[in-house]
Amino acid sequence: MIKIKLKKWLSIIILIILVFSTSGCIESSDKIWGNAPDFTLTTINGENFTLSDHQGKIIVIDLMATWCGPCVLQMPELQKTLEEKRDEIVLVSVDIDKRETSDDVINTFGDYVDNWTFVMDTYEEDVGGKYHADYIPKLVIVNKEGNIYYSESGLTSKEKLIELINGASG
Repeated sequence: MIKIKLKKWLSIIILIILVFSTSGCIESSDKIWGNAPDFTLTTINGENFTLSDHQGKIIVIDLMATWCGPCVLQMPELQKTLEEKRDEIVLVSVDIDKRETSDDVINTFGDYVDNWTFVMDTYEEDVGGKYHADYIPKLVIVNKEGNIYYSESGLTSKEKLIELINGASG
């Protein structure tokens, strides 16, 4: 009787492990995750940026903040990616720390702010929340149809970004 109960519990535990190990964030970008939440934010230059206005192009969303050391390290990889894929992508960096100002962004990322769009998150839009930016930097790639193709926190190399952009194109 004890062996039967033990086998039953062991089977349940194995099933739970299988369910949790195949759910949530995945490493493969072969899965389309659904529509990217739309947003409209103000750029550091005072203009509006609306995500859905860029549907038809691949959009790379960089969720970051000025106090984040890895976010600073991500910038050169984004720059190199943009240099190679400029005609194919829209790159937007979203400062998700709602306490920060445009001046904070310019002072921290001054070498990059003229190369692509930088926007400031707001409590109303809460892009950091919409895209589950619990850890930054976080990159989200939106395919031409407006669906999330890739979403992951941590540093991402130019080579990996190029691979992902090529995958999102196909």
